[in-house]
Amino acid sequence: MKSFKQHILEMKVPPVGPVQPTSKDPNPERKPPEQQPQRKEDTVEISRTRLSDLADIGTNMEDAHFWITRKGSDKTVGSVTTKFSPEHIGVRVNRTDILDPRYAQYMMMHIHNTGYYRPHMVGSTNLMNIRAEHVRNIPISMR
Repeated sequence: MKSFKQHILEMKVPPVGPVQPTSKDPNPERKPPEQQPQRKEDTVEISRTRLSDLADIGTNMEDAHFWITRKGSDKTVGSVTTKFSPEHIGVRVNRTDILDPRYAQYMMMHIHNTGYYRPHMVGSTNLMNIRAEHVRNIPISMR
C-alpha cells in the first residue's frame, strides 16, 4: 500500500507561476490599449448632476412629491414617506422631463435600503438625523 506522500509525488501537478503564451500575437505591430488613440464614441462622460439640479429639496415643503424622514432611529432615518410633516425633508421634482417623481421616490427608497445615509448620520444612539444637504448632493446618473 502506498503512503500519502508517494501518492502526492506521483500526481502530475501543473507548474505554479506565470504561464508563457503558446501562440504569438497575430498582429505584432498592434499597440497596447493605453497607447491606442481613443475614438470619440469610446469615451464616457461622467455626469456631475446632483438631485438638487433636478428638484427642490428642503424642510416644511407641503407641495413636495414625497418626503424623507430626517430624524429618528438609525433604521428609520432616510426612509421615504408620502405623508407631510414639517420635520421631514421634502423633494419636489422640477425637471419632470428628465426625472419622473415616482421613479425618484423609488430611487430614494433604494438609497435608504442600501444604507447610503448611514455614514452621514449624526446624533446619539437613540436619535439620529441627516441634513437636507445630504439629500441635495445625491449623484444622478444621466444615461
